[in-house]
Amino acid sequence: MVKSGVLRVVIAKAVIAVCLLFGAVAADGAAASTGDLTQKAGTAGCISETGAGPCVDGTALSDSNAVTVSPDGKSAYVASNTSDAVAVFDRTTDGTLTQKAGTAGCISETGAGPCVDGTALNGAGSVTVSPDGKNAYVASFDSNAVSIFDRSPDGTLTQKVGTAGCISETGAGPCVDGTALSTARSVAVSPDGKSAYVLGFSSDAVAVFDRAADGTLTQKAGTAGCISETGAGPCADGTAIAHPIVVTISSDGKNAYIASSMSGAVSVFDRALDGTLTQKSGNAGCISNTGAGPCADGTALGGANSVSISPDGKSAYASSLLSDAVVVFDRAADGELTQKAGTTGCFSDTGAGPCSDGTALVGATSVAVSPDGNSAYVTASGSYSVAEFDRAMDGSLTQKPGTAGCISETGAGPCGDGTAIAYPNSVAVSPDGRNAYVVSLISDAVAVFDREPAPSGIKVEPLSLGFGTVEVGRQSATKSFTVKSIGTIPLSLGTISSAGTNPAQFSVDADTCSSRTLPVNATCTATVTFTPSSAGSKTANLKVMNDSPTGAVSVALSGIGKAKSAPKTTFKQRPKKKYVTRKRAVRKIRVAFKSNQAGAKFKCRLDRKKFRKCKSPHFLKKVKSGRHVFKVKASKDGKTGKPAVTKFRVVRKK
Repeated sequence: MVKSGVLRVVIAKAVIAVCLLFGAVAADGAAASTGDLTQKAGTAGCISETGAGPCVDGTALSDSNAVTVSPDGKSAYVASNTSDAVAVFDRTTDGTLTQKAGTAGCISETGAGPCVDGTALNGAGSVTVSPDGKNAYVASFDSNAVSIFDRSPDGTLTQKVGTAGCISETGAGPCVDGTALSTARSVAVSPDGKSAYVLGFSSDAVAVFDRAADGTLTQKAGTAGCISETGAGPCADGTAIAHPIVVTISSDGKNAYIASSMSGAVSVFDRALDGTLTQKSGNAGCISNTGAGPCADGTALGGANSVSISPDGKSAYASSLLSDAVVVFDRAADGELTQKAGTTGCFSDTGAGPCSDGTALVGATSVAVSPDGNSAYVTASGSYSVAEFDRAMDGSLTQKPGTAGCISETGAGPCGDGTAIAYPNSVAVSPDGRNAYVVSLISDAVAVFDREPAPSGIKVEPLSLGFGTVEVGRQSATKSFTVKSIGTIPLSLGTISSAGTNPAQFSVDADTCSSRTLPVNATCTATVTFTPSSAGSKTANLKVMNDSPTGAVSVALSGIGKAKSAPKTTFKQRPKKKYVTRKRAVRKIRVAFKSNQAGAKFKCRLDRKKFRKCKSPHFLKKVKSGRHVFKVKASKDGKTGKPAVTKFRVVRKK
């Protein structure tokens, strides 16, 4: 049986095997600008399955299908379809990749060659690393599964033991039995690390998982566990997700987006705090090439193959295999997408229809936006190329001029000449924005590029702070965000200002960033608290002003004010259970109490007397013999709590 992903490239491999050209990207003499890619020279420029041409000899790279870089920037991982494996690389500060030695360098379905023996990796097609860097997840076409790995600080991967190591469509072997995972195609982890999402290409579905602190995945129960094109089985019914290819989560964690090839569409989902997905209603739920069904009518989305969200959350981009195009969307605060109008809404290889005329976009397979938000990169399988775009503050794209606009396997047309990018399928930009990595199915390789960073650049993490539910008038626990200078020159910061619906409800309590110049790679932090003045949902945003090309960066703030509860009263000192006296009454009994709310006022009563104002400590005077009940209650802001009650006896001894 021919494996998935292999048949489409076997003929092409045979045809071009004798004519692949190898070499460093040609320079045209122009000064480098932000986002320009330059392939590393010689063997540093690529690692391939055979080490042919200038490439370093690697392992487990046959039909390299996807690449990702760890959040700490210290590792890179490649999922390889025919090798049935994930390859593991160390990444140096200059972006060079070195495959780990021996069995640490790869994990494969069979453990053949130097690889460690893994499970559910048959047709490995997608790999991602969790935001905390502690786990990696691989989606595999032919295993119909997602496999789960622990990641050590040095980047080494170890598959979890037994059923914790994989979830598959059938539960065969050691795997847990899952749903909607047939031809598992793509995997993504939410920014808060609490959820994972896996696409089932043949299931026409997205499967939804809860992620535990140790990285273990558990599929949600019932219809919350998957959304499919037909709603068959336990899945909820979705739209425009026939043959889904890529799923991505917005940086604020509020939305999920899926590019689906057969639907020719990008579908849009709201994401709840618990990770549950709900497709937006009506035409807000999808944008398709034809606008069929409930979808909004889009352009150049034929064979939608990838979707990416900009770091500032204001834009989305889709690559389209059949339209030979990259599509540009504005993203609203609620996550809804709107394709930009006219020629700004798409770039295609021919400029047909309303699209701008682009270059090296035949068979566009993937799109990635740089962490500084200044660049976008598109791999094109038919052009054997990577197209390079400048990104404006409004999200518009402009292809770089001349040879800076694309790098191809042959350097044909206006493109620079590259190596080991025959049928490129995936591109990833490192977290520091200084490198890009491209994997190619025919070259069986990962190509390594230096990226020209912005003269001054800014990275803010996280881009959203959620404070949960806080009682009105009380201050939340503190949360903080970090600002990093990621350019080539120091970053000048302005003030951190607040805006939005409820800015007065949030306070910046500690700020080491405002009006400061950050050296390259230096960081600063700001600490925020939430003090709701009324009940209900509260939102605001903080704007970090700076001199980078990115401009002001917004940090979204959210919290829920909970109506104050009535104050509670507890005793600090109760009366003794029994007093014995020879007199007619006990002269004085001390009682002390407190409230859980500062500033509360108290009222006390003994037995059936009226409640009267009192303070702690309170003294009961001339208490006669008999059984007695003492009550005290607290009041604040018009709310009175239940009384605290204590009982005691006074016995007269004759």
